[in-house]
Amino acid sequence: MGAVRRWGIGLGALALVSCGVVLSWGVPDEVAWTVLVALSADERPVEVGPLRTGEALATTAVDLDARVLALGFTAEAVAALGAEVPVDAVLVPTADPCAPRFAAPTWARRTQGDGTVPVDADPAFAPELTADWLPPHCAEGNLCMGGQCEPRVAEVAIGRNHACARRADGKVACWGDNQLGQVGVSVEPFVTRATEVVGVEGALQLGLGSHHTCARVEGGKVSCWGANGAGQLGDGALRDRRTPDLVPGIEGALDLATGDGHNCALLGPDDVRCWGSNDSGQLGDGGEAPGTTPVRVEGLTGVRRLAAGNAHTCALQAGGVVTCWGDGTLGQLGPRGGRGPGPARVLEKDAEALAAGEAHTCARLAGGEVLCWGDDGAGQLGGGSPPLLAPAVGVAAGARWSCATLEDGRMQCWGDNRYGQRGTDPLLLYSRDRPELMYLATGLSKLTLGERSGCGLDAELRVRCWGWNGYGQLGNGTAEFQPTPRGVLAAELASLAAGEEHTCALDLTGQVQCWGGNYWGQVGATYYSVTEGPKTVAGLSRVVEVGAGNLHTCARTDEGRVWCWGTGGFGQLGVDLSLSAEPVAVPELSGASSLAVGASHGCVVEGAPGPVSCWGANHDGQLGADVGEDFSVARVAVPGVVDAIQVAAGVDTSCALRAGGTVRCWGARVGGWDLGVDDVAEVRLGRYFGCVRKVSGAVLCFGTNDHGQLGDGTRADHSYPAQVVDLPDAVSLSTGSSHACAVRADGSLWCWGDNEWNQHGDGTREDHLRPTAVQGLGGPVRNVACGARHTMAFEAPGRVEAWGWNAMGQLGRTPVGLGQPAGLVMGLP
Repeated sequence: MGAVRRWGIGLGALALVSCGVVLSWGVPDEVAWTVLVALSADERPVEVGPLRTGEALATTAVDLDARVLALGFTAEAVAALGAEVPVDAVLVPTADPCAPRFAAPTWARRTQGDGTVPVDADPAFAPELTADWLPPHCAEGNLCMGGQCEPRVAEVAIGRNHACARRADGKVACWGDNQLGQVGVSVEPFVTRATEVVGVEGALQLGLGSHHTCARVEGGKVSCWGANGAGQLGDGALRDRRTPDLVPGIEGALDLATGDGHNCALLGPDDVRCWGSNDSGQLGDGGEAPGTTPVRVEGLTGVRRLAAGNAHTCALQAGGVVTCWGDGTLGQLGPRGGRGPGPARVLEKDAEALAAGEAHTCARLAGGEVLCWGDDGAGQLGGGSPPLLAPAVGVAAGARWSCATLEDGRMQCWGDNRYGQRGTDPLLLYSRDRPELMYLATGLSKLTLGERSGCGLDAELRVRCWGWNGYGQLGNGTAEFQPTPRGVLAAELASLAAGEEHTCALDLTGQVQCWGGNYWGQVGATYYSVTEGPKTVAGLSRVVEVGAGNLHTCARTDEGRVWCWGTGGFGQLGVDLSLSAEPVAVPELSGASSLAVGASHGCVVEGAPGPVSCWGANHDGQLGADVGEDFSVARVAVPGVVDAIQVAAGVDTSCALRAGGTVRCWGARVGGWDLGVDDVAEVRLGRYFGCVRKVSGAVLCFGTNDHGQLGDGTRADHSYPAQVVDLPDAVSLSTGSSHACAVRADGSLWCWGDNEWNQHGDGTREDHLRPTAVQGLGGPVRNVACGARHTMAFEAPGRVEAWGWNAMGQLGRTPVGLGQPAGLVMGLP
């Protein structure tokens, strides 16, 4: 480690002797800081020693044959010395008052023998020298941040989609989802960097629920804010509150545990008080009515710590006994199951720590073993007693995943990994009996796990978070979804196609560009987790149509041939391959005039008009014929359709637009059926719904309507098409998983249905039961493509904009958080 010292005014020439190697220079009066770093044989920094005065420096010997770097000289200081400086040296000022930071060494010279022969130091290692090698100049418990000494973080906690940090000075800062005020900021729906919560002082412990936050403060009082629909703020009311306030009746609390919508405080070894949601008896009072003020849990003695899951609560008692109460339908209360009238024992001894997830609980036992019970739907129990590589010193539980910190500093995690929250490939969804080492966050302590992301403290007590970042809960200044339209590329395009986690564009030259999730090669490149920005799919030319499925893509050329790439587990590539990152031709197919790519199947029209054939998944009859299995690699002719001009494919349904303007569909039912609509110009299918556009411009939709995706102003399902309101002149149409968009005659874009991921681009995340105009676009829209949870628009005169979900980069920019190393939270030391 280098030595940093403040030198007095008027310091003259200095010399440092190091086994025959001498560095000599002069320092003018105006230099305030000088940093000396000695380099060992492997060019790592070592401690020079306590150098306090110029005289001591001149006579101090360093017992190593090392080079020495001098940092901290301004350009003016070097010029005043008349010294020669290597031409590739970097001269930087040194003005940071608490811990100097340098981009690189300013200059370095060494002399040999009697000091008369100068030799320039090798600058090759300069980029490796960072401020992390310099000793801190802040008092213990503080860290230099932006030139100021800031209190270090003592604790970090994460809720469903928000997180908070407790600093050593007792203040609290939060970030993430704030739609119900759980971050403690008045208006912003989500906060992407740590923001101090006004009104919380002397915090001793944090407790975060799904949509509310509590802090145990000095005097053992508890302050809460956020959602209050079940009385979880403990103030006797049911109104949400964005500012902290104390819970009446709670003083002298020793511990705090927060579940989905309830809280419990330990006031003494025999006194536990709970309040909030109680639909499963998680308050332990024998009833099911919510408690808007704290109630006492009877029958507990010797309690040391508490843990709360979504709807159950556990207590760690003297002797390592564990007692739980509340919802036990998935085994979270141990062998008892169900919901009992009060607390019941789960473990009789040896537990030293507890952690509760959504519907499971884990305990760290005295010997370092971890024991878990409850819901195991995602492998979050790790076999009940997960095999660890070393004894555990800590245990944490997320919604449906768990982690243990080991005594050797490593971490092992198991359970849900759909969002990469375990730090491994999201395709490895479960790890039931073999917990995986988590490399993204190795060396972290005081872990806290949320629904899809986690946080911990590194060796310098800085907060690092990883996983999903849709609400900014990683605190890195961004959110991985795009709430409003944002440009992706500028090019003249023929069409767009959007899948579940990837997007493709067809340009006017017949080339296909794709980007986004690429675990299965669906972008057409070697198997990467995410493909950053548009990439041209090699091996394709003269393409006239492209379609994107869940995890595969297909393209039709001007010769009527079809090429597919990505996953092929259900035969959706049209060849007997489980996956291919390179386009492969669907055999014995030419003259195709229309292509449709569903979730896991594809269909084409052969000729114009002509018959329809399909291949791929057939679990709901979406191929139109019984093939004896739930999929077919070979194409299957759809009976009864010989005059199709366009075809559409969804998840469990396929449809054909016939030459006479009528539509026939199959799948999701036995046999086929006609929609009963005339003069149809276009048909599109979503997840469990579909829409047609008539020649007149009217749009009609049918199927499920839980998110308002049928656009009729209701959430009522209907099997046959009904008109979308307020949309008289549509010229183009697209459907996503549970939302739809249409381009109107004036070039405006209107969307309706599911908006949880901001597919409508309005920043509200509220479903729209009728069409709503997309604001902020750069020009008239020519074409729209709805992905599963994102939307793309192609505008005149050649610009693509995107918004919505971006967990796999499907918006054309690198997703923040998912699959990335644990990153620092902005706004904290």
